[in-house]
Amino acid sequence: MSSPLPIVLLLIIGGLVLLTQFRRPVEPGTANADLLAYSMLIQHAAAVRAAQANGSLTGVISTSSISLPGGYQPAAPWISRVDGAFVTTWWTGTDGGSVSRSDLAAAAARATRGTVVTGIVASSVVARPQGGSVPVPSSVPAGAVVAMTQVRG
Repeated sequence: MSSPLPIVLLLIIGGLVLLTQFRRPVEPGTANADLLAYSMLIQHAAAVRAAQANGSLTGVISTSSISLPGGYQPAAPWISRVDGAFVTTWWTGTDGGSVSRSDLAAAAARATRGTVVTGIVASSVVARPQGGSVPVPSSVPAGAVVAMTQVRG
């Protein structure tokens, strides 16, 4: 995979602009798919940078150990984890019905333009909105909406 850094930086900037439009933390039940996708991708980008900077990093990456943009308030309880060569960020919850998992996965795919593997986990693979599937680490539960980036050879 090629380095997603340029698109990740654009996502961060776009996400910051989007997130600064709100005066209070956005509740998942009131968020739209694009806002949730940008929130997930901002945290994912920070986790990718942390893994690239620390080659021995493995397991769950706590939000307190990564460099998130000032004022960033996650729109959902994202989980980021390094397994082998990949950083995976996901969410297993539901948001009260205003945004479906498929809408969130599609919004993430649109935002990354395919440079980050995004989709919904089923049978230990990510079913990508644009077609095809990619194996996921066993730590990621079925039904999770994920973003995955290869950070190591």
